[in-house]
Amino acid sequence: MKKKTKGLKTQKVPWYGRRLYVYLLLIGVTVLVYFRVFTLGYTMLDDTIFIKENQEYNKSWSNIPVSFQRGLFNPTGDSYYRPVFLVDFIIESKFFGTSPAGYHFSNLLFHVLCVLLLYFFFLRLKIPDLTALILTLIFAVHPVLTQAVAWIPGRNDMLLMIFFLSGTLLALKYRETPKWQLLVAQFLILLLALFTKETAVIIPIIILAVLTMDNGQWKIDNGKLNFLLLLSWALALVIWFLVRSAATLKPQDFTLTDLLVNGFNRAPVLIQYLGKIFFPFNLTVFPDIRLIAPWWGVAALVLLIGLIIMSRSYARPLTWIGLGWYILFLIPVLVVPASLNDQVFEHRLYLPIVGILLVIGQVSICLSSMIKDQGSRIKDQGSKTKDQNPSNSSSNSSSALRPLFVQQVRQGVIVFVLLLFSGLTFYRIGCFKDPVTFWTAAVDGNPTSAYARMMLGLRMTEPAQMKQRFEEAYRLNPNEKMLNYLIGKLALDDNDIPRAERHLKKELEFSQIPDNYFNLARVCFLKNIPDSAAFYLEQVIRLEPRHPQANHNLLLLYLQLDRRDDARRQIQAMRDKGLEIPPEVTGRADLQP
Repeated sequence: MKKKTKGLKTQKVPWYGRRLYVYLLLIGVTVLVYFRVFTLGYTMLDDTIFIKENQEYNKSWSNIPVSFQRGLFNPTGDSYYRPVFLVDFIIESKFFGTSPAGYHFSNLLFHVLCVLLLYFFFLRLKIPDLTALILTLIFAVHPVLTQAVAWIPGRNDMLLMIFFLSGTLLALKYRETPKWQLLVAQFLILLLALFTKETAVIIPIIILAVLTMDNGQWKIDNGKLNFLLLLSWALALVIWFLVRSAATLKPQDFTLTDLLVNGFNRAPVLIQYLGKIFFPFNLTVFPDIRLIAPWWGVAALVLLIGLIIMSRSYARPLTWIGLGWYILFLIPVLVVPASLNDQVFEHRLYLPIVGILLVIGQVSICLSSMIKDQGSRIKDQGSKTKDQNPSNSSSNSSSALRPLFVQQVRQGVIVFVLLLFSGLTFYRIGCFKDPVTFWTAAVDGNPTSAYARMMLGLRMTEPAQMKQRFEEAYRLNPNEKMLNYLIGKLALDDNDIPRAERHLKKELEFSQIPDNYFNLARVCFLKNIPDSAAFYLEQVIRLEPRHPQANHNLLLLYLQLDRRDDARRQIQAMRDKGLEIPPEVTGRADLQP
């Protein structure tokens, strides 16, 4: 395949300029690095909630519109709003049921699609073919993104990126060819992005910044087209806001001041995340901002600033767009209240890392230009020197080889980095193999987390091991939600009634778990306090109306306490719920309505 140039000369197109070869390379490398995901199971960090616990919800197509009216984890009182995420599991459950392999396959498919879209996006920004390919390969195999691909719920960030890049490419195409179909398509895709994650409110800012560029320089024109795009974005935001406002979400009780203070306190995460991008050697599946060493981040920041200054890429708009991209897409991580989510998970870098790649791309372009100019100067000076003094030809040849040597060193570094990143990612995928492996890695990476130790304890099969992990967690944080319930339940199984009662009652300060109330009813029954046992069973039914054992036991307790009116009401309630009435009760004439 050849490309025509001036006159009769022809120039062979390099392999990285042949699109089919590049597509196959990108897909092949991504699949080769991530093929281990097909052997992964569940981690028991949210994934089983959306697939197993939501199994009945996912069975009904009618729940697709319901997903836009409720929270992510709970139908009411939830702080997270992710309708597209819920819809995705409804659709995929029809194909995969509750098998984790199918969902891991779709995660890999989403990542491959993001890789290809990112390559298209880089080319659309007029980044040179080879630079665009290298940047995309770095994204495809970067270890810091392993969690987004290997952890099933990490797909939400990939879905957001698919919609973001697709919408941006359509908006750029619309600027070139102003067809109403393109305008409508990018509007609908922005809506999907907004219903995927609230972070999408930043997308119009990034698209607008990209639209104001032409061939690497700022340029603002086509005011009418800009107005129509802005109008479509405003309409999408209004629709999203109205639909979200009507959903049964938990009212937020934090103020703007709270968000600003929280953002200031968590600002170091920007540096820490930067360190994980440049030096991905301190990664963990369950990170804590307090335990992440700042030095890697400081080193990365110094390196990034040095590269920008040395290459003079600060004069290129894409450098500033990339920096803004990185910061803006991390704002939700900064301002989210610690009470809502105190973890700085690495999958959240899936979109922000593209901003840093843009900056690196501009640095690379500028450095290549400087090397090329230096080579041309050396060549010109060599020609002049040779004409003036032919004896210096060997010295001139040595000088001319310097740019070539620099180029070869740079290529070697790129290959080394890609191989290193691929190896690290391939290794890290194993951390998501199963619940025990995952939570062991979580404890190793975050030894001060009571939650991680508690979750690892839940995965233990031996009661002694389980008890040990729970006690370790209790020493770290005696107020960890659900921990006192678990310790109390084990104590009850060991017939240590005083200890069980103490922990089960303490759990009431942090949560309302139906089984916690049920176990408190067991304690009261063993202590022969039937009135209190009945009270706790009533709380179980309040939280879980169709709990069969609680309904059955409460009816028998009412009869034991001679509370016949309550027993009649309980019988009728159980009939209404379709629950079985104990045979010894159904024949009693004194309990008939």
